[in-house]
Amino acid sequence: MTVFDDIAERRIQAAQGEGEFDNLPGMGRPLVISEDFSMPIEVRMAHRRLLRTTIEKDRFSLAEQLRFRKLQLLIEKRRRSQPSC
Repeated sequence: MTVFDDIAERRIQAAQGEGEFDNLPGMGRPLVISEDFSMPIEVRMAHRRLLRTTIEKDRFSLAEQLRFRKLQLLIEKRRRSQPSC
């Protein structure tokens, strides 16, 4: 974790404690990460695939859930290993 990450985390926690994130528009509704271009393309593609299926996440087999989680971890590992600008 960098110094900037630490500062950002402390500010976020302070804002949460003060209720700055309470009653925001869209609160309680799921995020549409297939349209979030800050997410890696692999995550967006995996999310779109999940949305296209009519099966809810809790009905996935354990093996499918593990494969999806491994993909998420791999993507996060790649993001962390890339040099930041």
